[in-house]
Amino acid sequence: MKAKIKYLCLLLIAIFVLAGCGKKQDDTVAPELKEQLVNQGEQSLRGLYDIDDIVLTQTIEDAKANGQTVLAAGLENFRDTKAEVGALLSIDRTEVSKSDKNYVIKVEYSGEHRKSELTIGFDEKMTQITLLSVVPKYTVAENLGKAALNTVLGMGTVFIIL
Repeated sequence: MKAKIKYLCLLLIAIFVLAGCGKKQDDTVAPELKEQLVNQGEQSLRGLYDIDDIVLTQTIEDAKANGQTVLAAGLENFRDTKAEVGALLSIDRTEVSKSDKNYVIKVEYSGEHRKSELTIGFDEKMTQITLLSVVPKYTVAENLGKAALNTVLGMGTVFIIL
């Protein structure tokens, strides 16, 4: 019995020692850099909306040709969601954070048809884009409608196969 308690105590000590060994990362962004990134995120969003579809398609092709797959995928994502979101009406909020040695800019904005969020990620040296995505915000009713359709299609497929 004493041996079990001894092993349990040693295990708890090892857990506490190992849990305390982690190094806390500094995820704060300097105020000057934060202001610069906020401006850059908002200007990028406005710039994306100012580009016409022909130039946007050419930019996507150029990015693919130069091996900039993240940029190309992000621009394709923007092109695909642009009609769904509609014209840019206002920029609601912009946040900057540091995560895993990357700077992340999130720009929430209102479009003609719905709200959306543009996310841009840069590496620590600010030389390369590591993330570019546009995510439309759907209402609860729209999400429930899509979920119901998925359920009906899934159940229908199962019953047809059985």
